[in-house]
Amino acid sequence: ELTKVANRRDSHSQSNYFLKIAQQSSTPLSLISFDADNFKAVNDTLGHDMGDKVLVKLAVISTSMMRDTDVIGRVGGEEFLILLPNIDKAKAIEIANRLVETIAKYDWSQISPNLHQTISAGVASYTNETELSPLLLKADKALYSAKAAGRNCVKAE
Repeated sequence: ELTKVANRRDSHSQSNYFLKIAQQSSTPLSLISFDADNFKAVNDTLGHDMGDKVLVKLAVISTSMMRDTDVIGRVGGEEFLILLPNIDKAKAIEIANRLVETIAKYDWSQISPNLHQTISAGVASYTNETELSPLLLKADKALYSAKAAGRNCVKAE
């Protein structure tokens, strides 16, 4: 409700649907898993109300950058999942890099003075997964790689 994007259950349901299509038609499917860097510090120093405003703005920015056929979902506290049907890994990496850059360049002081928010993103693409969970795991591993690489970047699995 807060971010006006799909929730975890809906995101996973649509992911399963897109995975079936990719399997049946041999079309690409990519996922971008991203989350807000150092988000706990936002809640701790600025309060949960400001944290909520950051989450809403992340949803608005990511939604404005995607196609109507893409699905943006909030799947955890500050974690989002973007489903990119008919997008291969190289293009998904481009999209994720644009998203990371756009969020880093956004004027966050509109929400709170001295606020600067970034995200880390992980990209995974369907290869031959028969179920959703290994594909989500690839995206999560890529996201953790981005965080380990210093945040505010994209890594792919």
